[in-house]
Amino acid sequence: MFFILFSSLQPCSSMSRITMPRDAGPWGAGGGKPWDDGIFSTIKQIRVHEGELNVNLDDKDEYLIGISGFYGPVKGSDGLEAIASISFHTNKKTHGPFGDERGGGYTCYSSTTCPGKVVGFHGRSNGFLSAIGVHMEYF
Repeated sequence: MFFILFSSLQPCSSMSRITMPRDAGPWGAGGGKPWDDGIFSTIKQIRVHEGELNVNLDDKDEYLIGISGFYGPVKGSDGLEAIASISFHTNKKTHGPFGDERGGGYTCYSSTTCPGKVVGFHGRSNGFLSAIGVHMEYF
């Protein structure tokens, strides 16, 4: 059970409205091709490609504040590692975990707990989601 994330985002109408975001992470395995979703004013939905699960932030005051999970070896892949589980933390609740949290050789990852919100994702892909990070707008 491994993930590819697609974000349903609301684009920034004006870059002057938000503080310049800072990158946190990526956390996970080394290697893979870098990717970046960009920076947005609001994240309202995250689609996890594992049976097409959707994480909806329905409350107008709910926003994403961080991610956490585990990464580790992919079975039968000669040492290839990837994200095995992920949880999405909002200012209201935690969505997840999605995926496998237990396995030999798994390592925990977690984004910052500083006051702010996630305004985008970045990471690396090796055929699986090998690493994930967040663009943060700090308060």
